[in-house]
Amino acid sequence: MTTPHDKLITRKQAARLLGCTERTLSRHMARESEPLRPAQSGGAGKPTLFDPRTVADWWLRQELARLQQEAGHDDAIDYHHERARLTKAQADGQELKNREARGEVARVELISFALANVGGQISAILETLPSRIKRLEPRLTSSDIEQIRAEIVKCQNACADIRIDWSDAPAVDE
Repeated sequence: MTTPHDKLITRKQAARLLGCTERTLSRHMARESEPLRPAQSGGAGKPTLFDPRTVADWWLRQELARLQQEAGHDDAIDYHHERARLTKAQADGQELKNREARGEVARVELISFALANVGGQISAILETLPSRIKRLEPRLTSSDIEQIRAEIVKCQNACADIRIDWSDAPAVDE
């Protein structure tokens, strides 16, 4: 992001902002790992200018690394790794949405709703069976119809207790 020239600060002002000398600022600019980069390099009578936000951000990163080192954290935050991880998670999320739009996968809530709906329909059909069977076979006794009704109740209870056992589910190709 480009900063308007009037918002830039001189080397002396940047050193004051960091609480160091201009010589120390020059050493920070020459560092091999994460140097402090000016917004406009000096030379030919032009002063070296810095974006104050860049200076402040650089200082915060240095302080964070120093504090982590003092705290004994060997695993300092790797911003590039974290950004790559976030990008991958976003891409995976978008791929899942695309697969859902193509009808390749469905949300668990939708599957649960469909199973409950089908279970209710099955239960309603089973409920009518004893009277239908009695009409088709009038010689069946009340005891026979009660035995049929008892078996139907077992089926209805099984429909009501449908649970997905994910350990038995087939593997899904990614």
